[in-house]
Amino acid sequence: TVIKSCILVVTYLVALCMGLERFRCTIFCLVCWILGAISLTVPEMEVHSFWGVVYLMIAVFLASLRWVLVHRELKVDRHSPLQLMLLTQPIGALLLAGPAFFIDVGPLSQDFDLFVDRQRQFYVVLMVTGCILLAFLLIFAEYRLVGLTSSTSLAVAGTGKEILTIFMSIEAFKERINLAAGFGIGLSIIGILLYIFERSRLAAIEEEQRPAPPTGLSPSRCRPTPIGKETLGGWREEIGALPPPARTMKQPSKPADDGRKMKIASAAPAPR
Repeated sequence: TVIKSCILVVTYLVALCMGLERFRCTIFCLVCWILGAISLTVPEMEVHSFWGVVYLMIAVFLASLRWVLVHRELKVDRHSPLQLMLLTQPIGALLLAGPAFFIDVGPLSQDFDLFVDRQRQFYVVLMVTGCILLAFLLIFAEYRLVGLTSSTSLAVAGTGKEILTIFMSIEAFKERINLAAGFGIGLSIIGILLYIFERSRLAAIEEEQRPAPPTGLSPSRCRPTPIGKETLGGWREEIGALPPPARTMKQPSKPADDGRKMKIASAAPAPR
């Protein structure tokens, strides 16, 4: 659990290296605070396998790199969460299809009742469909959260999920926690709340420091809008609100040439 919780610090450091985060002492201290508080919830730490620790550290680094790359695609390349899911999830499903087949084909082949019992088949199809829907909603919510905040905020939210899981296990299975674990859970909740407050404060400061649009132009004119009936109607209203153009005096036409007048006069018949 402690090594898995290191994803907070690793994600923040990887985002710093890729230029997606700016180093702020308060954010770094809060991330370390949450990590230390989670360490208190573990009653005792025992290392049963050295290679297990190594594999877990590699998994933590790859998970951090994954969310930082998602952060970059959403913020820098301006992909939407659905576009990014469409580009990445089919490849991930194909990569997992082979290991899942070799792991599950053995137990499924031995369960002969599954191929005969129609009710069990219905329950299996219903459960698989529900899991697919929940997985889609979960991944979309994670991508959306990264797009609105950052990859570090997603790691902090994952820590809050672990704390919620502990509370649910205490309520459902009547588990007991010692004083140190309860103290660590309380410190974790305080650290998460302080992190949310600090991120909101920094976002408000960045919004105030953002340069204002040019004078005389409304913010709606500074960003492109799709052309439609409403847009054209708004243009008509704006054009109608503009002052009318200044009218120029019409120049009088030049008088005819005197020589032409004399010719017309000589061509006229003499009065009798």
